[in-house]
Amino acid sequence: VKAAFMTLPPSIGISAIAPSCYACFDYTNGLADLVVGYMGAPFDGRSDEMTAAPLMVTVRNAHGASMLQAACAAGRVVVETDGGHGGAALPSGGDRRSVVLFTVKGDPLVRSLTEPGFVPAAQGAPPWLGNIMASALVRALPKGMEFARYSVDYHYLRNQLYMEATRGPKRAVQHVPRYAIALQAAYQADMQSLRQAILPQQGGAFEETNAKTADGVGAAALAAPLWLREVLLLF
Repeated sequence: VKAAFMTLPPSIGISAIAPSCYACFDYTNGLADLVVGYMGAPFDGRSDEMTAAPLMVTVRNAHGASMLQAACAAGRVVVETDGGHGGAALPSGGDRRSVVLFTVKGDPLVRSLTEPGFVPAAQGAPPWLGNIMASALVRALPKGMEFARYSVDYHYLRNQLYMEATRGPKRAVQHVPRYAIALQAAYQADMQSLRQAILPQQGGAFEETNAKTADGVGAAALAAPLWLREVLLLF
């Protein structure tokens, strides 16, 4: 039985992720000859399993192409669909931009940096509610390549805020690569309000709230606003 993501405690989103991951801007493994992953690949949650579902293969150069050809010749890999240059021929649907900003603003790490006194809840949504929300979100979220772009945009924006909060704006400029800055340009107007809340804190909120969680009735009360934000996304 697969547990819906919303049933997991929001506090996991901070404590279970290494600080180095929050400072990473290479989600696409830009220097690799060949990349294998699930983002952008077709997946049917009703029948597919992660261990058997199709995967996305990105070939970046001749060396990567030769590795893929060798795997196919050995019978270890079967190419089901040629995605074309940059994945242009792969399925893609929806508009990621509004969903990206919604996700960034609701992220527990971002909230710990922007909301004074925020404590991530130690209890997620009840299973019955989590399953309903998961089914609805599958229909509302971007599909295919647009979902892959949504994931990259969201993580880059979140990690940008983390770097500015914990290392300061000047060091963030030195750390964040130019391609990640260019990708964020479309969101700058909406991100400004979050920046204004983060910069005066200089990372203290993250370090202080990282070890704190709520429990009991308080946890359910703290989790409720996150449920409402995700439910409102559907309408």
